[in-house]
Amino acid sequence: MSQFSRRTFIKSTAVAFTATSCSSDESIENQIIDTHTHFYDPTRPQGIPWPSKKSRLYRKVMPQDYVKLTKPQGITGTVIVEASNWLEDNQWIIDLAVKEKVVVGVVGQLNPGTSDFEKSFSRFKSQEYFRGVRVRRDILEKVNDKTVAKHFSMLAENDLSVDVLGGAQTLDGVIEVAQKFPELRININHLPKSCIRVGKVNSEILQKLKKASSLPNVYAKVSDILEKDSSKKTIESPEYYEKSLDLMWNLFGPERVIYGSNWPVMSEFSRMFYILDQYTQKLSKLDRQRYFWRNAKEFYKYIDQR
Repeated sequence: MSQFSRRTFIKSTAVAFTATSCSSDESIENQIIDTHTHFYDPTRPQGIPWPSKKSRLYRKVMPQDYVKLTKPQGITGTVIVEASNWLEDNQWIIDLAVKEKVVVGVVGQLNPGTSDFEKSFSRFKSQEYFRGVRVRRDILEKVNDKTVAKHFSMLAENDLSVDVLGGAQTLDGVIEVAQKFPELRININHLPKSCIRVGKVNSEILQKLKKASSLPNVYAKVSDILEKDSSKKTIESPEYYEKSLDLMWNLFGPERVIYGSNWPVMSEFSRMFYILDQYTQKLSKLDRQRYFWRNAKEFYKYIDQR
C-alpha cells in the first residue's frame, strides 16, 4: 500500500465488520462475502490451463493465501468463480470448498448447449457448494437454440444462478436471457469498469445497462473499479469513483448490487476494498449489509459458514 490515506484505511478496516470479536448473532450481521475469487495450483501433476506460464498470475493461489491477505479487512467468506475450462477443475474447487471454511460457494464452468452439459450438470448440481455456472457471451447469443434454452431452463428449475463474464458486449445477451427466463438469476461480472469508465459513459451502453437493470432477475457484481491516471498509476481517491459506484447503486438498487474482488486477477485487493468501504459508509446499516453480503446470499444462496 502506498500513501493512500494509510491511517484512514487502517482505522476503517479495523472497525468495519469486525466479526471475530462479536457474538454469533453479531457475526452473522457483520459478514463480508467476496463473491469473486480464483484459486489454482500449477504444481499439480496435470498443471493448469489458466493462467498461462507467462502470466504474472502464474503461481499457486490457495484459500489460505486469501485468508491471510484479507484478514485486515474482516472478510468472512468467498464464492469461487472457476476460470478453468477443464471439467474436473469444477470438482477440484468443490473439494476445496468442502475443506476450506472461508469458501461458501462455487460457480462452475459448464457450457449450456454442449453435448456433455446435461451429464456434467447432473453430476454437479447435487453437490452442496455448487451454486451456479459462469457463461460467455457466445452462449448468451445462442439462447434461441433449443438445446441452449433447455439448459438455461435446467439451471432455473434447480434454483441455480448464472454469472456472465463482464463487458458491454454481453448486455444484449443478458437482456434476452433474462427476459426469456425470468426465474433465472443472472449476475453481470466486473462492473462498473467492464462497461463504463468514470467520466466516460457511452450513451448506448448506458441505455443497455438501464434496460438490464430494469429486469428484476439481473444483478450487478461490483468487482472491477480501479482506474489509472495518465502516468499509469492507480487512482487512489475514493471520491473519484463515487460517480460510477452511484450509477451502479442507482440503476440496480440496494437489493441487486453485490461485492466481489476478482482476486488475484485484481491484485490491489486492499486498495479496492478501502474505496468500497469508504463508499458504503454513507449507506444505512442494512444497505451496507446488502452490499457486502445480504444480496450475495439472495443471489447465490450460498452455504452458511461452519
